[in-house]
Amino acid sequence: MIIESHDAIDDAFKIVGHIFEKNSYQTVILSSNKFAVLLLESVSADIDKATKTLKDTIESEVYIKIDIGVSNKAYNFTDISKGYREASIALKLGKKIDNNERGIYFYRSYALEELLLELPEDVIKRFLEALTDGELDYFNDDELVSTLNSFFRNSLNLSETSRDLYIHRNTLVYRLDKIHKLTGFDPKQFNDAVMLKVIMTFVKLLT
Repeated sequence: MIIESHDAIDDAFKIVGHIFEKNSYQTVILSSNKFAVLLLESVSADIDKATKTLKDTIESEVYIKIDIGVSNKAYNFTDISKGYREASIALKLGKKIDNNERGIYFYRSYALEELLLELPEDVIKRFLEALTDGELDYFNDDELVSTLNSFFRNSLNLSETSRDLYIHRNTLVYRLDKIHKLTGFDPKQFNDAVMLKVIMTFVKLLT
C-alpha cells in the first residue's frame, strides 16, 4: 500500500508499527509526504480492515488527512514492482475519479478505468460526442457525481445508497430521476448505469 498526505508523514510513518505486528511488514519512505508499506500475506488476508484501521488511527492521532492506494497481492519478491505500480495507479485514479471521497483506493476497483485509459483520446472524444451530444457539464456537478459514485459503490441499492449519503430514499430517487432526464441514461437500469460509469470515467480522465 502507498500512504500519501499533503502534510509531512513522519508521525504517520511511526503509527504503522502500532497497527501491524513486528516482522509482518516493511516500510519505505518515498518522499516527505508519501511512504509505502509491504505486508506479508498473513496480514493482507484482511487488508480491507487493516487499511481502514491504519487510516482512522493516523487521522485521529496525527491530525492529518491521508489517502491510501492498495495493490493486489504480490506473491514473490519479483512482483514488488508490480504491486507498487498497482498501488500508484489505484491512488491516482481513485482520487481523480472518486473526487477524493473515499480515501482508500484498491487497485481491483479501478482495473476498468486503467483499461479505458489505454484508449486513444480521439476515440474517447468521439464516444462522448456520440452519447452525450457534447453536453458534459453536468458530469462535473459535485452532487451528481457523488450521488452516482455512491449508487455504484452500493451496487445500485437504493436503501444502502441513501444511508451512505445521509439522505432520504425519496430524495435519492429524485436525484436519480433528475440524472435520467439530464443524461438520457437511467442509473437504476444496469446497462444504463454501466454507460454512465464509463462516461463519468472518461470525463474525469480528460479533465
